[in-house]
Amino acid sequence: MPARVLQGLVIAVPPDPIISRLDFRWRLTLEEQRAIRRAEREHPDEDVRDDLAIMRESLSEVTDAAGVRVDDPRTQGGAVLIVSVLVWAGLVSEANAPARLAALLSPP
Repeated sequence: MPARVLQGLVIAVPPDPIISRLDFRWRLTLEEQRAIRRAEREHPDEDVRDDLAIMRESLSEVTDAAGVRVDDPRTQGGAVLIVSVLVWAGLVSEANAPARLAALLSPP
């Protein structure tokens, strides 16, 4: 964790929870990105297909300099959906899902 000195005291500075859209996207492998795109068309649950389309559209609309906040509840909910799709696609095991979720939402 980064630190700074303030009046002779070393203070831990938490990492910035904001990453670029590109950095967020590349936290997923190409294989995972293909599975998500495929699930948007083929997942048996229509709500999951709709949620994935909404997520993709929302991420494409992030155009401000702030980027993606990994501490935002909407980002966290989207990451949970992504990991559940990766489990459905057989790319992540149920046992490995919490670790994959943590990797998606870790600060830069």
